[in-house]
Amino acid sequence: MLAFHTSACECCRCIPPLTDPVASPFPPLSRGGVGKPPPFIPPLVTSHPHAPRKVASAPPSNSPPVLLLALETSCDETSAAIARGPTDGTAVGGPTDGSAVGGPTDGSAVGGVELLSNVVASQDDLHAQFGGIVPEVASRRHIEMILPVIREAMDRASVTWDDLQGIAVTNGPGLIGSLVVGLATAKGIAHARDLPLVGIHHLEAHIYAAAVGQPLPFPLLALIASGGHSHLVLMRDHGRYEVLGRTRDDAPGEAFDKGARLLGLPYPGGPQLAALADSFPGNVEPMPRAHLPDSRDFSFSGVKAHLARLVRGKDFEDTERARLAAAYQESIALALTQRVIQVADEVGGPPIFVVGGVARNARLRELLASRASQIGLRVNFPDPTLCTDNAAMVAAAGAYKLALAGPDSPHLDCSANLPLESWPTKNES
Repeated sequence: MLAFHTSACECCRCIPPLTDPVASPFPPLSRGGVGKPPPFIPPLVTSHPHAPRKVASAPPSNSPPVLLLALETSCDETSAAIARGPTDGTAVGGPTDGSAVGGPTDGSAVGGVELLSNVVASQDDLHAQFGGIVPEVASRRHIEMILPVIREAMDRASVTWDDLQGIAVTNGPGLIGSLVVGLATAKGIAHARDLPLVGIHHLEAHIYAAAVGQPLPFPLLALIASGGHSHLVLMRDHGRYEVLGRTRDDAPGEAFDKGARLLGLPYPGGPQLAALADSFPGNVEPMPRAHLPDSRDFSFSGVKAHLARLVRGKDFEDTERARLAAAYQESIALALTQRVIQVADEVGGPPIFVVGGVARNARLRELLASRASQIGLRVNFPDPTLCTDNAAMVAAAGAYKLALAGPDSPHLDCSANLPLESWPTKNES
């Protein structure tokens, strides 16, 4: 059974599944013709399907915050969020000196983007039987869940289709079949309601998870650590990205998942390995890890190969398995921490933002915060519910991008390998 999660409340909690998760998006037929469409289907604004269309214009920079519907379907979570922003005046010269770091993050603060609802339908139970994500299965489940999830997000935020002022959607990178579902839905709604559409890169969305409830300070250094990505990105302003380092092989979340499989842990492996590692009571000696001199990149294939050699053909008692998990986790956390501290020092010590699914790891949070405080660096982590894939982060990025760069073309496409690029200005776009 799918679990729904919401981060609009004080904590992440499960709610009962919707009663009609596979309801048809088409209105029911009756003797007299087409019946009244369900309430979660946006009625068309134009009177004729072939009426001329224009690209909707973005709100001017001095306009009030816009109310956005955001969609995220890049992998195996179906998510929709409603948010309002930007609320910090950044688009018209608001504070960007870092003074807002550490402010309220409950969505009630005047700053950043105000989150009204965030609904996530997880597919973990669906893919557990396969030991990993099956792309075709994931995309089919997105088709079943996308409309009910949108409806739930709108109900939680108490908004109607007439209230919406824009649509934001992840258009890459990710699983192409999954991306198509979200983008096609977003484009259909944008067309039907004559709303501006903005495509969001999955990595920039993770960074903007930190903008929920508070403005981003600039410059900042973002560590994006997830199951598919490991990037160090310097941001000097909104939508201005400079990639300073990345993984040369496995991403840290991928390394956690593969290590969990080597230790015989169930799917999803990363959280299982972290929980086992945290249960080990003794001293932890990290495993050997790659050293890349004169580089800002990461490498996790070496520590994974070392663990594979240790466990090959052996059975372990629970205590020894926990010790191996702890040593493995320590190696990954140390590699990330040391590289982030090195690069932050090289670029002048900006605030550090750690985002992505691996940012939930308690040992990484503890180690990085300790090392940073020793040399006077500030480290920020989003709320754990906003670290894994969700539409709230897409909404935050979309609010700023719409205000500062304007809408994308209605012919926006998606890509499994979309590069991270800086935003064009409104004049350039």
